[in-house]
Order: sequence, then C-alpha cells, then structure tokens
Amino acid sequence: MRAEACPRIVIVALLGSLLALASAGCLQLIAPYDDQTVRDIFGAARAVDQFYGELIEAPAGKRHYADFSERYVQIESELRALVLRNEVRPLNGDSTEIARNILTLWRQKKERHKLADAYLPGAAALDRDRFADMFKYAAMAEKGKPGGEEPGGGDDGS
Repeated sequence: MRAEACPRIVIVALLGSLLALASAGCLQLIAPYDDQTVRDIFGAARAVDQFYGELIEAPAGKRHYADFSERYVQIESELRALVLRNEVRPLNGDSTEIARNILTLWRQKKERHKLADAYLPGAAALDRDRFADMFKYAAMAEKGKPGGEEPGGGDDGS
C-alpha cells in the first residue's frame, strides 16, 4: 500500500504545480497588445470619419457614388489590411471578429450607396457614429490585452 501512495503523491504534486502556474498567469490565452494594430485602428477610424464628414458636407447633388468610389476603395484596403493583421496574430479571435465586422459593414454601406446613387445626410451621420463605436470597441479590445494600457486611457493612437 505504501508503494502505491508514492506515485499518487507525485501526481498530486504535479497537478498542483500545473494549477499554480496556470493561475499565476503563465498561460496566456489571448494575443498580447500590439501598438501597430492600435495605430492602424485609429488610422482607419480617421479615414472613415473624414469620409463621412465630407459626405455629410457635400451638397445633395454631389453625393453620387461615383464622387466617392475612389475613397471607398482606399478605405476598404485599409480595413482589409486591419483584418489581415488581426488574422495572422495567434489567439486573436475577438479582435479579428471586430475587424471583420467593421469591414462587412463598410462593404454594406458602399453597396447601398452604389445602388441608391445617393446618401442622405441623416443616414450618413448615423453611419458615422456607428463606425466610431465599432472602432472604439476595436481599440479597447486591443488596449485591454496583456501589455496594453487600461481601456479608455485617453490615447488617440498618434
């Protein structure tokens, strides 16, 4: 009976050690903070905000899709790069999903503008605010990762 107790003690000790390591934070289950990703988030946010600002300020007859198509392509490229940057980082599923949602919404708004060949200022203002919220979530998610600042720390990404 004494011989059986020794392996059990070793197993219990090993399990206890593993549990202690896991609870001490040695196991990281999310990607670490990435400063370049935060800069990319704020850069894309500025581009989208400026796009909507110009759209809202444009006279009704100057809000045709063709007047903004080049900017749609430029911004979509920035958003696709942000998605890719998040996809290639291991343990980064939540941030990747947020970036994909931003890209999907951008494509939907682009398609709606293309089909209607117009954009009402009220709809543009609401869409601008919705994108601002989504970029805020993306920045907060990144800053909340190990090595990042506390969310809402006032950094504007510059």
